[in-house]
Amino acid sequence: PAEPALPAPLAMSAEEYGLALCVPPLDLEHGPGELHMFHLLRDQLGVLHALVVLRATQLGRVERWVRKAGGAISGLSPSQLKDIEQRIALMRVFHGLWLVGRGHRVDLTALVEAQVTDNFREKLADLAKREAGDARRLIQALRQGGLSGFGKGKTDALELCFEELRCLDRRPMLELDEIILGCARELPSLGADQVGELCSQWWSAADRSWANRRSGTGPEITTIPAPKPATQR
Repeated sequence: PAEPALPAPLAMSAEEYGLALCVPPLDLEHGPGELHMFHLLRDQLGVLHALVVLRATQLGRVERWVRKAGGAISGLSPSQLKDIEQRIALMRVFHGLWLVGRGHRVDLTALVEAQVTDNFREKLADLAKREAGDARRLIQALRQGGLSGFGKGKTDALELCFEELRCLDRRPMLELDEIILGCARELPSLGADQVGELCSQWWSAADRSWANRRSGTGPEITTIPAPKPATQR
């Protein structure tokens, strides 16, 4: 059977096109390679559509294509490829700075890296899921007797592992202006206005997913609201 036709943006707004593509929310607790390119190109829907036609929508895959293409990907000009490459580099810097003070999400993979034994790994993964993947909340739940047999010694050792794996980050979270400044320093080739605009969009969307997860509603929402101006904390 023929594959369903891929929607073109035409007169759609960014939000409408994102919904048509079933784009997931911007969840920076996952690695940047998994992110949908919509979040990087919501102001360049024609370029995004060219990637959609090529079935290249994840950041990691597009990044590999751009590096190997040598300036030749069907439907995209060298200048468009350069812009994509710069936006991907910006997202990677932004991702690292946004995680400061937040830490990586605790899931089964993190527990394997923390060398949790088979006896507790699945149960800890379930508890971590109930605590929204937040290392602080998981450690607190364990100290309150959240998992039978997982006592103080094991909890202390797990807490240290989480710090080494950057799941538990005790540094204060950076403000938006600090992240913009850090990104601008790392990528001086991008204009300050573009860096500020993209970082503000990503901050708003990522913060919403972060808050949803920790409030229990989760990031798996079905709408992609327009980015709102970020407010200082």
